[in-house]
Amino acid sequence: MSKNTSRKLLAAYDPVEDSLQIWKDRYIQTVISMDRSREVEQKIELQLQRFVDFLQKKMGHDKVTTIVQRTVKEWLSDLYREGKGFAPSTVNHHQANLSKFKGWLKFHVPHLLPMDPTKKIKAMGLPVPERRAYNEDQVCSLKSVCDRLERFHQLKGRKWKGVDAPLKAYAWPKRDRSIVFTLLSTGLRREELVILDLDQLQPNDRS
Repeated sequence: MSKNTSRKLLAAYDPVEDSLQIWKDRYIQTVISMDRSREVEQKIELQLQRFVDFLQKKMGHDKVTTIVQRTVKEWLSDLYREGKGFAPSTVNHHQANLSKFKGWLKFHVPHLLPMDPTKKIKAMGLPVPERRAYNEDQVCSLKSVCDRLERFHQLKGRKWKGVDAPLKAYAWPKRDRSIVFTLLSTGLRREELVILDLDQLQPNDRS
């Protein structure tokens, strides 16, 4: 019984098929090219090929059975720091596409990849966006637009030609203007403005 089982396992494992390049090409042809645009297909193929090239350079071969979590981490580190110098968001995109490919590979050939080496690898943290403030000219332009909001929301058509057309039913130009001016003059965050009520307001009664 054990001999028969061993023969079956050996028959399932074909050393020729233990090639990341072969499986990457099959994945692109059978999965990605079927439901993705050509532009997206080329981008995914390029990113996966970078991992294949990294493995071949590091190990001298591209055997799927030799890939472990450490290999994936070293590749991501190489993309970010030591090699290409990609931005964290680009590195995360590489990682996401590799994870999808490895999940597909583990499902189809579990004897080559019993464990997914991309699991439990955290995505790279993205830098905090740089805060940008409006300059005086931009603030002036924004206020000018707010002063004309009612005109933008007036009903259009021959019926209203030459008359002061009413506002559209969903228009609240004075409210919108108040929101913008409050944000500009106080520096409140959006959440703080949303929960603001009249009891919290202290009108400036100075002439």
